Amino acid sequence: PVDLSAPPMNVTDGDPAGKLNELHILLVRATGIKVMDKNMLSKGGSSDPMMTFHLGGDEKLKSSVKKKSLAPVWEEAFKFPVSSTDAVLTCVMDDYDMGSGNDFMGQFSIPLSTVTDRKEKRQWFELE
Repeated sequence: PVDLSAPPMNVTDGDPAGKLNELHILLVRATGIKVMDKNMLSKGGSSDPMMTFHLGGDEKLKSSVKKKSLAPVWEEAFKFPVSSTDAVLTCVMDDYDMGSGNDFMGQFSIPLSTVTDRKEKRQWFELE
């Protein structure tokens, strides 16, 4: 498990000039996500959520799939090399479906210009 009370990561290591060079992402959890897989035998249903992070062109990183969950807990860490603060991190949640292809659930974006202070940000984001 990820210790959310831990002190912030030191993101200035490795670059004495203080330039932005690596983005660290910690995907912890989600709540209140949409039911995408309806249960035919009873009311309700579930989803098989996964997150994909896009930074710039074709570069992307994917989380694991959390089967049958409307409140998934990932506790997964990701790193992106960063060459420009003009880039935008796009975070997409899909419902994983092996046979028919994934179903879009929502997304949000974070301009890297908002995180150039090299401080850890802990924040909830709403899917659009």
